[in-house]
Amino acid sequence: MSCLAAGILGASFVLPADRPLGNVDLCPLHAMTGIPCPGCGMTRSVVGLSHGHFEQALRYHPLGLIVYALLIVALFLPLLPGNARKRLWGCAFSTRVTICAITLAGTVWGFRLWAGTAPP
Repeated sequence: MSCLAAGILGASFVLPADRPLGNVDLCPLHAMTGIPCPGCGMTRSVVGLSHGHFEQALRYHPLGLIVYALLIVALFLPLLPGNARKRLWGCAFSTRVTICAITLAGTVWGFRLWAGTAPP
């Protein structure tokens, strides 16, 4: 998991901040229906945070800051002793975090669709 986090964070520093993926649309839901998915804008948000563009990153996706923080935690997780790592990222904790993340992402997605602020 820390290797994946390192790869994502490393790429976020290398990709350009204005249009990280050019005009490529990686979201199948958006490509097929024109409706942005709950994660649309997340890549641009993480890249914006890596380049220090905090306001822009929050506009792309308000949960980008939380995802960025989780990537940093995942990056340094192997440095923790076994018991601390297990308590921090154990099965029960991971399940609760997953349920909270899905609920929060769905709520933010619904609000962004209702307000018309979801990025294409």
